[in-house]
Amino acid sequence: MKAVLEGHCRVIEAMDGREGVRLAAERRPDIIFMDIAMPVMDGLQAIKVIRADEALRDIPVLAVTASAMTGDREAILAHGFDGYLSKPIDPAALLDTVKRIL
Repeated sequence: MKAVLEGHCRVIEAMDGREGVRLAAERRPDIIFMDIAMPVMDGLQAIKVIRADEALRDIPVLAVTASAMTGDREAILAHGFDGYLSKPIDPAALLDTVKRIL
């Protein structure tokens, strides 16, 4: 994802969910792509923190996950995500998603 996006926008990368929330608060990105399975704080915990923060709650957050079983998409979106991308990521679909949201 980073390699695809870097030619089109500035990318900020976090190594875990807690760092992702901290960077979101510090940098106020235009969009957040959040893996569901992360160390320290998973994506479901991180989205709760982001949506509870008045300064962050309006940032579009898209879930990125390898969970592509029937019902996974709906269950993940129900946690407050604005969209869902399944792995492996299709580069063209990723760029289309960014253009559509921004």
